[in-house]
Amino acid sequence: AESGSQVEEQSVMLESEPGVSKEGEGQTQEDVNRRGNALHKVLKTEVLQNVTRLNSQITSVLHQVSGDRKLRIPNITINEADIKSAAENEELVQELDEAVAQWNSHISIVIEQELAKDTSTGKGPLSEIEFWRDRYSILSAIY
Repeated sequence: AESGSQVEEQSVMLESEPGVSKEGEGQTQEDVNRRGNALHKVLKTEVLQNVTRLNSQITSVLHQVSGDRKLRIPNITINEADIKSAAENEELVQELDEAVAQWNSHISIVIEQELAKDTSTGKGPLSEIEFWRDRYSILSAIY
């Protein structure tokens, strides 16, 4: 739906362009070529954006499936009644502290990788929405 509306929009823009007439109204070969080239550019841009988006989503799924973004959760059970004694257990506190440090490191790496990516997705609100959807999917893949 998104690409079709942009193609239609480009077609309307071309028809309203001075020197470009509508189909069947005495078009010269140059007019037809100009419309074809403009349409080709729009389609090429859209295909590249969609392929890039697909690549990002596939990469995210692969990381999630392969466990590259899996956070280690210590196998510890603490009852509400034992919280005070658990907080005094240095070994337990150290194990939890190490787990949180690993989480921090892992999440920082993912965020740095995201910040290093080229984020120029296009103009307009749909591109902005897609940008934040991609960010959400990357960060929510950490589990």
